Order: sequence, then structure tokens, then C-alpha cells
Amino acid sequence: MGRRVFERWKIIEDFPDYAISTCGRVKRIGVAKNGTYPGRILKPFATSQGYKVIRLFKNCEVYTVLVHHLVLNQFIKRREMGKECNHKNGNTGDNHVWNLEWVTKSENEKYAHRTGLKRSNGENNSNAKLTNNDVLKIRNMYASDNFSQHALAKRFGVTQSSINKIVLKKSYVEV
Repeated sequence: MGRRVFERWKIIEDFPDYAISTCGRVKRIGVAKNGTYPGRILKPFATSQGYKVIRLFKNCEVYTVLVHHLVLNQFIKRREMGKECNHKNGNTGDNHVWNLEWVTKSENEKYAHRTGLKRSNGENNSNAKLTNNDVLKIRNMYASDNFSQHALAKRFGVTQSSINKIVLKKSYVEV
């Protein structure tokens, strides 16, 4: 059986006509001036990175706000300078209060690498077409002046641009 969730609601300080819940849901509680009904749960939409955003009205202006920021600001604490949100489970659409925390950019990056949420570099990247051995061969073959970047690209099945980045050590830097 699933975890029992008790949803709590708080009025959003910056948008007093709306309330946010510990589950990341938003509802309008003020007078319906724009066709929405008080108490009605609003439907967020997702950005290309999967973050949920909601459009809120205040003083006849529309604001697009990240839902996870609303949850953290109301239930944890206001955002401090230099902090960003970490979704602990890696799901940017999961805005439950227990899944969110304010962290520094560095802490967020370390967390993503440690938990496997962020891909590694080089052959450990899931999109890598070349192994570290391939990269060493490419550099040696190019250095010998027997192979052009174009020829190496054909031979290894990658673009000439990729070969250029490899020989200039702009990619696969650690090899």
C-alpha cells in the first residue's frame, strides 16, 4: 500500500489570491476575475526540462512561476542569493515538499553526479560513440600526419567536428 499523504495548503505570499500545497498543487482562492473559479486546482505546464510552471495573475499582470520555487518559498524558507532548487529524486516534475531543497549550484552538480542523475564525461557518457582507446588511436594517427581529420571521421564513424575537438583536447579531455 502506498504512502499516505497529508496535503497542507498555504496562501502564496506574493500572490494572495492563490494557495500552494505540500504536494505542489496550486489553486485559486481569490475572487474570479479572469474566468477561474475559487478553489479550483490549476493545471501547470512543463518546460522543456520538465519543470512545472504555473501562470498566476496579480494586479492585471500575468506571471509565470516555477512551482518548485513556490513550494520551497512557502514551506521551507525564502530563496537565498546563490541558491537553486534540488529535486532529490531527480524528477523535475515531482514538487512534493519532501523532494525539494535549496542548495548551491556546486552542491546540486555534486548531488547529480553522485546519484547518477547527470551523465559522466568521455566513454562513461551514455551517448559516447568512442571509447577512450579510440580517442588515443585518433590522436596518435592524427599526430603521425598520415591521416586527415576527414579520413579519421570516416574511419571511426563520427563527424569531422568531433575529430577536431578530440585532437584539440576540447572533448575527451581526461584521456
